[in-house]
Amino acid sequence: MHELRRQGERRERQRKRSNAIFLGTVVALAAAVGAAIASSDEDEVTADCVVAAQEVDGSYRIVDDGLCSDSHSSYVRWVYGGNSRGGYVHGATTARPADTTIRTRSGTYISRGGFGSNSRGGGGG
Repeated sequence: MHELRRQGERRERQRKRSNAIFLGTVVALAAAVGAAIASSDEDEVTADCVVAAQEVDGSYRIVDDGLCSDSHSSYVRWVYGGNSRGGYVHGATTARPADTTIRTRSGTYISRGGFGSNSRGGGGG
């Protein structure tokens, strides 16, 4: 009888240990997923300086960032987001996103989001 009780107690300890390991794994996984989501929520948008006139396919021709930063020309403007391919950006918007960090593909910050955000650059858009 004592042997059955000890086996039962041993199984109970193993079950508790397994549950603790499982729970620890779930917590660690949840923390990793939460960290990944938090880092992706940082909201950084890529900007491209483009010729203001949109191409027939809806894309914009990318030009040197300096043209947008140094000019108030109506021929160039910043566009935000999108995918760059072959000197053109597709799927971009001309609407400047609010409360987000905006950086050119070359790595220059146009603005940093959040309270007290600091804008520089601009022009043409």
